[in-house]
Amino acid sequence: MRKMFGISLCNLRGSILYSWIISYFIVFIIPVFASTFAFFNAKRIVEEQTKEINLSVLQLIRQEIDRNISKIDDIQLEIMLSKEFERIILTNQDEPLSPMAVYKIMEKLQSYLFYNNFIEDVFLYFQEKGIVITTSLKCRHDQYYDLNHKGGTTDYDYWFSIINDKVILKPQVYVFDKYDESIKVSENRKQIVYLRSVPQIGYNLYKAKIGVIINKRELANIINKVIIGNDTQVFIVDENNADIYSINNSNEDLYVSFQDMHKEGQIYELYANKKQKIAYFLESQVNSWKYVIVLPKINYLSKLNLFRFIFMVCVATSVVMGIILIFCLIRQNYKPIKELIFSITGQQYKNIEGNEILMIKNNISKIKEENTVISQRMKQQYNKLLKQSLTYRLVQGLAPTEAIEASKILELDNKEIVVVGIQLEDIQTNLEISNPDIEETKKLLDSVQLSFEHFAPGISNSSIIVGNTVYSVLGINSSQVDRNQLRHILTSVKNKVSASMQTNIVMSVSNIANSLSSIVQCFQQARDVFQYKVILGSKNIIFYDELKSSLQYSYYFPLEMEQKIINVIHVGDYTKSKSIINEVFKRNIDKTEIDTAILKCLTIDLICMMLKVFNGYEPVFRQKLIASLDIMQIIQDDCMLNNFSEPKKVYEKVYEHIDCVLRKICEMICEKRQTENENIKEKILNFIEHNYQNPNLSVEMIAEQFGYSRSYLYSILKREEEEGLLFYINKIRTEKAKQLLDDSRLPIKSVAEQVGFINVNSFVRVFKKYTGISPGKYRRINNMVISRSVLN
Repeated sequence: MRKMFGISLCNLRGSILYSWIISYFIVFIIPVFASTFAFFNAKRIVEEQTKEINLSVLQLIRQEIDRNISKIDDIQLEIMLSKEFERIILTNQDEPLSPMAVYKIMEKLQSYLFYNNFIEDVFLYFQEKGIVITTSLKCRHDQYYDLNHKGGTTDYDYWFSIINDKVILKPQVYVFDKYDESIKVSENRKQIVYLRSVPQIGYNLYKAKIGVIINKRELANIINKVIIGNDTQVFIVDENNADIYSINNSNEDLYVSFQDMHKEGQIYELYANKKQKIAYFLESQVNSWKYVIVLPKINYLSKLNLFRFIFMVCVATSVVMGIILIFCLIRQNYKPIKELIFSITGQQYKNIEGNEILMIKNNISKIKEENTVISQRMKQQYNKLLKQSLTYRLVQGLAPTEAIEASKILELDNKEIVVVGIQLEDIQTNLEISNPDIEETKKLLDSVQLSFEHFAPGISNSSIIVGNTVYSVLGINSSQVDRNQLRHILTSVKNKVSASMQTNIVMSVSNIANSLSSIVQCFQQARDVFQYKVILGSKNIIFYDELKSSLQYSYYFPLEMEQKIINVIHVGDYTKSKSIINEVFKRNIDKTEIDTAILKCLTIDLICMMLKVFNGYEPVFRQKLIASLDIMQIIQDDCMLNNFSEPKKVYEKVYEHIDCVLRKICEMICEKRQTENENIKEKILNFIEHNYQNPNLSVEMIAEQFGYSRSYLYSILKREEEEGLLFYINKIRTEKAKQLLDDSRLPIKSVAEQVGFINVNSFVRVFKKYTGISPGKYRRINNMVISRSVLN
């Protein structure tokens, strides 16, 4: 069978080579018809490209502005639901506003400006009181108008009717004139206000309004980042096609009407300033705004004319050179096809049955099937990560507005909620493994999810990692799964996970909640169980209600006393801190109902309290402290306190642990403070040594230089009252003065000035105090001693 370029003639039809031959033949025979068709097609392409480019610009503008508008909606809702706003709106009409309440709401409004550049200002208007509160002031509504709009084109009655009288159920945009004598362009004086009414909770009354003033500079930055060309104009109009804001990069004033523009994405031809323009618009996805872009029509007509010239040249060239090049081009260009076939199949083209198109189609189908499988796996992984993310946000109370959507994604609709915590447990100590490897925790998470899917396929499950613990949110139907069945399922999961992880695990189980809104409380209950696990010993599955029933009594350890102990430990006072802890133990031992379990909790609470002292120190010292205490061994010993039957022995053992930790902490803090004080003392003396000639050297100057109070400096130098620090200053000055008197013939006044004394009398008085004689007498005695030594 004869072949052409390696292809059998019987397989030539339908091949790429066949299509190339037909294509070149058509180009050669009917170039005129092709050029005509290509020209109109090019015109359509240019129009579509122009449309796509400008719509893409509008989409970027719409996406960014709509995102910021959505944030403003969230901010308004957050303000409406805030406690600060509720306190003010519930204040009686005749009752004055609390300054603290005003300060709190102003502080909250300022936080929105800090995190959102799109917002220029936020104000609240309370209709009954006629009060406006902004981020920086509180004033009456007429004062607010005078500050912002008086002298401009915004009429007071119109402004007041909107602010006070009109009920705005959905957020609306109003444009006011912000009067400023320094701004001559009216467009720059526009104030864009996003306004809505606020209903009073429980009543069908609207007693306030929230207004967000949009930052026009940020709005302009968003638009200028994406617009193309210096002759492009962008407008933002409302539902009535009234101009809200515009960016005009051309040098001409543009007055156009958008009344006839109704279908977004369509091209509209406009006439402005006797020039043809084209315009497109897109509607906002979050409000009633329209984003309009206007540009000269000549911009894309010039591209079309250029394309016509280039295409005619190409047609002429194809007619002249077509016959010559057809054979060479096909032969040369077919080489990549052969290489593509070899890269796909690993075989030479001559070994392929049929033509290359069929072969490529078959291989593409296989690739699509493989991509479908990969896509399904990625979708499953995405759903898994989405569930974990939503679950984490819900249990942390970070996504209350997503609860409805989350309940659908997590399959928790019409189900009761229970949170189960799972921790790895040391086999020998029955305590949580404090620092498991991150891969070990991820393995625990996967094992827990697979186990729940295996033993409880009808129960929806979403698991997350918080710290070293895996928490699973289960959606159950109490009519189908009672408490005993739930315990059986958890036991099966625990056994399977323990076998998989080759270690013990402990489970905490919250109370069963009726709705997803209680998930934060359930999560906290599951965490609380681990905090009190030491009371119940080495139980593997602990229910929150069982834990509560076992905690029959409490112990005395108020927050004020805890802070008092921390403050005393900070200064390393072992005796005083021990005295306070003795008081705590005495108050608890005097309780006849206190038991061993409560003493164990008190012990751990006291140890944790003392460990809080570490937070104020640098990491190196903190690690050194923790390493020297062996906290885990002490807690493990406390877990064995049940072996003591006599309360006196239990008390003695607990007190011994606390005293051991307290003594070590205080000793190391005292040692650190002593070292720091010696370093500070050395720096102070060195500073005095280098600055004794400064007449302004004083206690206040040294305190300011080192950033310490005067009393702290005295405590470091172990002196009392002001004389202590002056002792070192005057002592060094006196020694330097003695050297000058010994080695020079300077007058007494010059010596005084060189050692930092302005007044000679003060120098003489200080010198005599420290040496017992005056400077002049000291010099005479010294000269006599020198003369005698010379004579001898």
